[in-house]
Amino acid sequence: MESARESWKREDVGRQIQAGETYISRFKAPYASEWKVVAKLASELAKPTERANLVRDPGAEGEARARLRECDFPLGWRCYEGAGTAQWGVTAEQAHSGKNSVYMKITGHDERPITNNALTLGATAGYSGAEAFDARPGVTYYFSFWMKGKGFKRKLSIHGQGWKEPVDQSSSRQQLQCTLGSLLPTEQWKRYEGSFSTAGDTRKIALFINSYGSQTQAPVGATIWMDDVFVGPVAGKIPARTFHSRVKMEADQPFTFRSPVKGTLDYLLIYLWDRTEKTPKSLWTPMDVYREAVELR
Repeated sequence: MESARESWKREDVGRQIQAGETYISRFKAPYASEWKVVAKLASELAKPTERANLVRDPGAEGEARARLRECDFPLGWRCYEGAGTAQWGVTAEQAHSGKNSVYMKITGHDERPITNNALTLGATAGYSGAEAFDARPGVTYYFSFWMKGKGFKRKLSIHGQGWKEPVDQSSSRQQLQCTLGSLLPTEQWKRYEGSFSTAGDTRKIALFINSYGSQTQAPVGATIWMDDVFVGPVAGKIPARTFHSRVKMEADQPFTFRSPVKGTLDYLLIYLWDRTEKTPKSLWTPMDVYREAVELR
């Protein structure tokens, strides 16, 4: 006797899908019948416009520079020095767009030996937030950047940092967890994005791209380049969306979903809709399916 569970399937996907792109399910119809396919696209942040960018010189193309530790930074960029040594600055040797990019190169380790250094988006060396980006409390901030790198054997840490009043004191710092927690740079330019949210008393923020590691994990000469960066408050959220279709299937056929919009395909819910004489009886009604399937995580 056929199992009732074979009359439905929740298939978790969790990846970006483009408008017009077709997703083919791993699950195949166990028998010929008419099936219902429900695709859920997860809720997403409404990305801000370029006008909302808090970084004044996102591509390092401007003439103005800020001087720190004998290194020149574009407006809105800075560095953090924790352990070991690094070199930062603007270079015309690499660029995703325009003529320049900003780089960080590991040049030494301390006695342990480790390095702990970072590029920061926000004019802060990691302690005082007086010159970091102004922020609103209880708001989600979106960020994106293009990066390439070489030499790193350990992932870089990505985190937000906030300051409450008094913003010029290191004791006022707040750790703000990012949805993009870490990455290992590749030798080709690649775009990364994520978000973090401020606390109820946050007044200043910055984004850290941090290298922490030993001589083998972050060796001397390991370098990252960054270009076309963005940090800004999101406009809100795009709500979750569901799309329904009914299809007649033959046995052993996979199901397809062609997305009318761009978004993150959360899951497909597939279940038997109309039986034939050849279809085994099922104890599961559509409402039973919804109740059980949405609890599967």
